[in-house]
Amino acid sequence: MNVQRNLAMSKDQALQAAEKVANKLARDYGVNFSWRGDCADIKGPGVQGTCAVSEGLVDIQLTLGFLAAPFAVRVKEEINKYFDRLEQA
Repeated sequence: MNVQRNLAMSKDQALQAAEKVANKLARDYGVNFSWRGDCADIKGPGVQGTCAVSEGLVDIQLTLGFLAAPFAVRVKEEINKYFDRLEQA
């Protein structure tokens, strides 16, 4: 699963937005993010992937295991809704 969001914000603002989404996913789905600069490794029950932030872009790549796969649409919607709210604020 891939979620790419173009954001009308600086790289630092995009990184802060990505960290907020990471915190929400950690709370809601038990996913852990290990940040290394502008990139994060994502791991959780049945989930692994990466999150990369650059100027005006957040790129989240997730591989969902068999048990997590049914939640793919919901996770993608939640990520997009959260970024929508951040952009409107």
